[in-house]
Amino acid sequence: MALAKMKLLLTCLAVFTAALVAKGDHVLCSNLLTHGPSTPSPEGNGGFYIVSTALDQPLGYGIGISYSVFLVGQRAFTEFTVVAQDGAEAAQGNWLVLDMAKSTTTDCNATVPESAAVTSLSNAAVVQEEFLWTAPSTDVGPITFIYSVVGENGTTYIGLNATANRPPFQSLASIPEGCQPEECDYHAAWRQNNDIDFADFLLQGKVQGWLALGLSEDQLMGGDDVLACQLDSNGTVNVKDTFNIQDRTNRNNFIDDPNVEDHDLASQGILNVETANTDGRISCSFTRQKSQSNALQDQDLNQPSYLLFGLDPDDTAGASDHLSYHNSITPIVSTEQVTFVLNGTFTDLVPAARTGTIFPPPALPRLGSYRQPEGCVGDACNYLAEWFMDGSDNIVFRMTAATSGWVAIGLSGDNRMSGAEFDDVIACQAEVGGASVNAKDMINPTGARANALDTDQSGTTLVEGEVSNGRISCSVRRAISTGDTSQDRPLNQAAFFLFAYGSAQGGTSDILNYHGVANRFVSGSPQAATASGDATEASDPTQPYIQAHGILMIWAWVFLAATGIFYARYTRPAFVTGQWFEVHRAFLTASVVLTDISFIVIFVGLQGFLEFGAVNPLGSAHFIIGVIVVTFQIYNPIIAAFRCPPGAKLRPIFDVIHGILVGTVVELLSFVNCALGVWLFALRTQRTAPFYLIVVTLIILIAFEVGMGIYHFVAKYIVSSLSSAPEESKKTEVEMRELETPEPDKKDSKSAPPPKKVPSKDAKFRMLMGIIYPAVIFLFLLLITVLIAVGQY
Repeated sequence: MALAKMKLLLTCLAVFTAALVAKGDHVLCSNLLTHGPSTPSPEGNGGFYIVSTALDQPLGYGIGISYSVFLVGQRAFTEFTVVAQDGAEAAQGNWLVLDMAKSTTTDCNATVPESAAVTSLSNAAVVQEEFLWTAPSTDVGPITFIYSVVGENGTTYIGLNATANRPPFQSLASIPEGCQPEECDYHAAWRQNNDIDFADFLLQGKVQGWLALGLSEDQLMGGDDVLACQLDSNGTVNVKDTFNIQDRTNRNNFIDDPNVEDHDLASQGILNVETANTDGRISCSFTRQKSQSNALQDQDLNQPSYLLFGLDPDDTAGASDHLSYHNSITPIVSTEQVTFVLNGTFTDLVPAARTGTIFPPPALPRLGSYRQPEGCVGDACNYLAEWFMDGSDNIVFRMTAATSGWVAIGLSGDNRMSGAEFDDVIACQAEVGGASVNAKDMINPTGARANALDTDQSGTTLVEGEVSNGRISCSVRRAISTGDTSQDRPLNQAAFFLFAYGSAQGGTSDILNYHGVANRFVSGSPQAATASGDATEASDPTQPYIQAHGILMIWAWVFLAATGIFYARYTRPAFVTGQWFEVHRAFLTASVVLTDISFIVIFVGLQGFLEFGAVNPLGSAHFIIGVIVVTFQIYNPIIAAFRCPPGAKLRPIFDVIHGILVGTVVELLSFVNCALGVWLFALRTQRTAPFYLIVVTLIILIAFEVGMGIYHFVAKYIVSSLSSAPEESKKTEVEMRELETPEPDKKDSKSAPPPKKVPSKDAKFRMLMGIIYPAVIFLFLLLITVLIAVGQY
């Protein structure tokens, strides 16, 4: 049995040696691969590499210098042998192992000096092993690292030359998917540098602007480390180390450290820069230190990061302090985090990063864009539009929005929809169910709050469109001049841009349904679509009118009307000589004046009625309630002017109509409408603080009313002793309802002075409530007014 085992071992060693000789490779210490090859040694290196800064030295070492040497694998390995040899294949230098459980130094069975090689002790699977190698103390000529590895699957790779087996560049992203690197619109790749603490990067693409690779802790822009190559106005490609500031609403990114000059890349851990600009393509390669001292702006490549791939195809400004805004297709964001270490993967690190949408060949020159909210990226945008020059006669509009209904760009002679001039609307509308998307040439006629299909659809064609994950996206080609000047605006003439989107509900093939109060935006100034420049959003021209309307209404009702009614209800026993009536009349009169002014303001601002019906249910409800409130507010003083005198037989009917059916009901409707109006304003502005404040204010107001109502009921009907005179409890409430100015003719019962009354025992409390109530409401409304007026909410 022992003899058989010896024969088998000798046979394995013979086959092992023959394989080495056949390959023409080195056999030094290879017999230490105890199991021998389970399969013939394949061509290639199996994804196993030696990484060491010694490889960057002209001789492969510096005399007497110690170097870290890493054996790293694309996949796990179990056994290995590494030796440094000179041109005569003699082992040189000394090794020191760092993982004594896995590795040991050896003299190769006395064939080389002691510690002249390093080999594995166990069959434990690993992906990386580190050793320390000290170079010879004299010049022995060039030295090469030779290594053999047994993969986890048993395949053996014998006599590999470290210099000839450098880690290759591996693709991170290629756009379009599957393109060859030298033909891609965008290509990013990396590889492990010979120094384990550095990584090499390659960026190239069909652009005349910039290409960038971002490293992010999340999948959103903001707080990102960005490595880029950018073409300047002189045609020179520069490598940039930049940083996306944390505020994602800011559209720019900035050079890493403003105290370090842009070209001083070495101080930023960027070395070995090579760039090129040939035939409309730019490229750059560079080496980046993995871990840097500026942790706030430089991502540690040893730690997991999401990758952002971005570009701008045609920005040639080459600003020294930031990159221009990327195009609408990028950044593409990796779905998983990546660590730039050789820890077991050399295939595509982020396959999902290769997905993306349209990149027309060649990329069209971008003219402008608009994003809402500002600075958003991809699906984070509620609305995104870009426009590109397509030849000399057409412009391509790309649009996407957070809806499965429709998305549009309008061109207007003024900054209003359906204002004094007609609006030319280029739209994409999804069919029912989102099966397909159609391009539509629409028009908003002058002064009409509706849209219609242009009678001539020529000059507007759909390039592509889809509805996916609740978003509509499309590209539409539009002729710069269609010849139909009555319904189409020439794109080379200045116009205001109108941006809008809406749901499919209620839409038809001939119209676009109402976009809602928050889904339309207007550019700040007119510009031609053919001119370069992004559109910036203007303040809504109707906004000042809406702000004024809302402020006047909440003061008219939540303060003036509510306070006047409060005094009439609860302070009569305290102000028995009629002061309550003066307050009631003055505050309600002021409320009528402010309400009427506010009603006029909103009609002027909106130039008539706003969109009405099912397409705008909240706005319609607000309008209807408002009309009811204003009508009865005007009607109620007229009722009061013809009231019966106190004690008259029909006086209770007046009290019910004036105080309850009209007064109380209209007051409650006004509260509801004020809250609804502020909510509509919040929808327009995407900020809700005023709404929550008005709700809190109304709750406090109603709490006061309910509390005082309960107290008043108890004081009047249960604790009758609160009255200052016994007979007062027997008097009817009619005797205390109002104070009229007496006239000389006492036969006129209406002009007769009321009986003399004495303030109730709780007069001071009622007076105090008459001060606290309006004071609290005043403070809350003052805060709401400030928030609405300045727009910071």
